[in-house]
Amino acid sequence: MEDPVEVELSRMVLHSKHEQQCVYLRVVGETRAFRIVIGVYEAAEIHRKVSGDQLRRPMTHDLIGRILDATGHTLDRVVITALRDDTFYAALHISDGVDEKVVDCRPSDGIALAMQTKAKIYAARDVLDAVAYD
Repeated sequence: MEDPVEVELSRMVLHSKHEQQCVYLRVVGETRAFRIVIGVYEAAEIHRKVSGDQLRRPMTHDLIGRILDATGHTLDRVVITALRDDTFYAALHISDGVDEKVVDCRPSDGIALAMQTKAKIYAARDVLDAVAYD
């Protein structure tokens, strides 16, 4: 894969009556952006991370972050790697400071973890070429 391009969460559109919610990722320093449709629960989790809301007990993404911390790992970046049959794919790049592991994930999970850990988000250039608009 060519060097991916850094993107950022630019907005979320939450529909109270729809099962599908949308996150919009924008190329850093540009107007090009693209939309990913995600589920209600994933959108709520990303919104919670962006808002800094804390729950009394850890949710799944909180737990994953705690596991990373406890094992001395960091989420270096999330990469939106592909778009196939109208489905986006992503990967977590996790490091212990020496070795890097790449773990397949849903983009919504990767975005939620990136919001939690302040990790950067990237998109593959071919994904941007297929879906980005100004």
